[in-house]
Amino acid sequence: MHEGTSGEQEIQAQQQSRARAERFYRRQMRNSLSERMVELIRQQEMVFVATADADGN
Repeated sequence: MHEGTSGEQEIQAQQQSRARAERFYRRQMRNSLSERMVELIRQQEMVFVATADADGN
């Protein structure tokens, strides 16, 4: 299970939202796309993909 980055965990501690984040990670984070997700993406004319490193760059 994804546990979030150290930055995410720091903000969750400040906001006292760690339990909520853990539920999100457990229910929403996946290692792969389902067939339904793939089909939804396949139907799109355009998508935006972005990445960031640990420093937010």
